[in-house]
Amino acid sequence: MNQDRRRIIFLASREAGYSRVRVMGDALRSCFSVTEILSIRRSYPVRMIEVLWRFVFRRQRRADVLVVGFLAQPLLPILRRLWKGPLVSDAFISLKDTLVEDRKRGVPGGLIDRLATTLDRFLVKNSDLVFCDTQAHAAYFQSRFGPTQARFQRVWVGAPDLSTGVRCWRKPDRLDGPLRIFFYGSFIPLQGTDVIVEAARRISAGEVVFRLAGEGPLWGRAKTAAAGLDHVTFLGWQTEARLIEEMLQADLCLGIFGASPKASRVIPNKAYSALQLGAPLLTGDNPAIRELLHPGVDVVISRMNDPEALVESLRWCASHREALARIGVAGAEVFRREASTERLAGTMARAIDELLECSPGEGGVL
Repeated sequence: MNQDRRRIIFLASREAGYSRVRVMGDALRSCFSVTEILSIRRSYPVRMIEVLWRFVFRRQRRADVLVVGFLAQPLLPILRRLWKGPLVSDAFISLKDTLVEDRKRGVPGGLIDRLATTLDRFLVKNSDLVFCDTQAHAAYFQSRFGPTQARFQRVWVGAPDLSTGVRCWRKPDRLDGPLRIFFYGSFIPLQGTDVIVEAARRISAGEVVFRLAGEGPLWGRAKTAAAGLDHVTFLGWQTEARLIEEMLQADLCLGIFGASPKASRVIPNKAYSALQLGAPLLTGDNPAIRELLHPGVDVVISRMNDPEALVESLRWCASHREALARIGVAGAEVFRREASTERLAGTMARAIDELLECSPGEGGVL
């Protein structure tokens, strides 16, 4: 079958601008004829209903493969009954991992835990191909919710193309003065904003200044903990353009430092954004980050959930600014070579090609 004629339905219960959906959509469109079914509704239950409704009553009746993006688990029990062709799921997050183990929304063995586990297991057992953002994450799904006949394929989170009309990060003219540090996020546990603020408390304003963008569940706690720290500024939610500008103006961008098991299995979108722009990145050391990057070469690392270790890493960065700039340049090369939309498109296309070669025919029809 000619790849140019292959028809993909890409369905996700998020809007087109959501980073993972945006990256996957751009990558799939570069390789296939894509029908997108997305939602911009604010309520998640309403988004689910909308995308299922649009799937049932879509104009394009035939397609070769259905790709279910974020958030796949609640949709799959219905979609699998409606769709008989090859099915690809994006296991961007595990419900059990996120709700129970990371955000503590339920207790082990409780109702939320059992429901989340059931939906995660359904995804693993009823998908033909599963995309995961790291090998560490794929191993978690396979060990917790397998065994399965599904093939797992690593597809880095990546980042939307930020290069259009945007300059790359450049080495600062000054090599002294406080190190300018930027972090953005949704202030959830795995990001370790408490670790960042505690590190800020242990290091002086003459050495570093922090700018923290975003809001979320732990924002209030972080703001309270940072009370009296003149070298920490909370910016609130910012536009993508403003986030890019902040990254370009910073001497160093921060990743994640949380204590949860989930934090050890992921590389966050913010890390890819910094890499793409060539901005030096400092993030917590975990198995996932070492799948892509090389500490001291294209990334600076610190022990997870350890404010004092973060302080030590920050001081190293402040006193090695020439080396820090070289690390940023090397990180940009890794992104271009491994995690650009073009590279992710090739990875997904090859995996889908192999799936369709094993599943010949006309694909699925409602």
